[in-house]
Amino acid sequence: MKILWITNDLLPEAKSILSKQSCLVNGSGSWVYALYESIQNYAPETEIRIASVSKLVNKLTVISGKSAIYYVLPFEKGNSGVYNFKYEQYWLEIEGLYKPDVVHIHGSEYSHGLAYVKACGNSKVVVSIQGLVSVICNYMYGGIEKKVLKRCLTIHDILTRFTIGSQVKMMKKRGNLEIELLSSVKHVIGRTTWDKAHSFIINPSVCYHYNGENLRDEFYSDCWNYKKCTPHTIFMSQGQYAYKGLHNLIKALAIVQKFYPNVKLIVAGPNILRGGLLKSYLYSTCYGLYIAKLIEKYKLSQNIKFVGPLDAVGMKKQLLSSNIYVLPSYIENSPNSLGEAQLLGVPCIAADVGGVPDLISNQDCEVSYRFEDYELLAYHICQFFDKSKMFDNRGLREAAIERYDRKNNVKDLVNIYTDISKTLMDASYVYYENMF
Repeated sequence: MKILWITNDLLPEAKSILSKQSCLVNGSGSWVYALYESIQNYAPETEIRIASVSKLVNKLTVISGKSAIYYVLPFEKGNSGVYNFKYEQYWLEIEGLYKPDVVHIHGSEYSHGLAYVKACGNSKVVVSIQGLVSVICNYMYGGIEKKVLKRCLTIHDILTRFTIGSQVKMMKKRGNLEIELLSSVKHVIGRTTWDKAHSFIINPSVCYHYNGENLRDEFYSDCWNYKKCTPHTIFMSQGQYAYKGLHNLIKALAIVQKFYPNVKLIVAGPNILRGGLLKSYLYSTCYGLYIAKLIEKYKLSQNIKFVGPLDAVGMKKQLLSSNIYVLPSYIENSPNSLGEAQLLGVPCIAADVGGVPDLISNQDCEVSYRFEDYELLAYHICQFFDKSKMFDNRGLREAAIERYDRKNNVKDLVNIYTDISKTLMDASYVYYENMF
């Protein structure tokens, strides 16, 4: 069976060949690479070629790597929210070269996937939902009043004109293209009640296929142990955007610090601070300045550390050494960082948003809370600092191991490909069988 993957990011091998330098498996797209590796291990008879968009080329480029054959399309302006017809010709060329049995579009966020459907049709296409920008755009301010953020405008914002408001406008444009894509296909792949519900609202006749995620290999081994962690440390995987909720975690931290003066918040991902208020006024974003002001207001500069982007090894090391993992986002589907923490057995606190309720058992040292209720978050953190000393994380890990079972997830995905390649399901059957 011949499968064409359409991904948002180049896999490391293709990126290394084009850039002529080694590229690490890192960032938000690393799960795609983890899935590809799993298919090579568990279903090597499935042939996959991978098409991606990149600024590293200025024409359609075919790369023969050791792992796969890659089709690299030049980046076009359409990926910023305006549909670009140039992609259609690239897809027609690739279709003629490969003639895949199934086309799997990973993510609905960018317009190049829609261009494939418009150029080549939808009969063998399936879209897997990652996040939904048409929904996320409604949460970009993270509950912060616009007038508050306007008072935090920086020189950087003025020069770049890249504010939260401009991001929302761009995401809404991309969201319109996303809705058009999901309305145009017959099959989607999801993993939570949240993405299933939104798939149905957008396209009531779509066939919804459940497929669990595969996470990075590093997180399937080792186990968190309280005796080996640093007590009273909290880990957050990224806080670059307001909807990720760092500001609410800082407010909770101010409460926790009264009871645990040595509490430490470790934040991975891009560092939105630039060192003090003055540098933040000059070089940071309005949200970065807002965070800097909160830290100064609550006198927490000694209680927060930004560690920058982490690869899988660094993320795993940080999770194992932390007392608690916290996900304070205003919206998520099924965040991989939460899954990675669960696989390792780290005590987890997560906002009850999007697809997260499907992932949290609310037992022992695993609990959810309403996203804006930072007082409740502070309470849970204080409780966990004490409860985690005796935490038996076997149940947490076993549930995660089952959810993220690589072999079963690959088997399910290959079965989905087989079903799509052999059968075009009747729309009325799909409606009643799959959405209710």
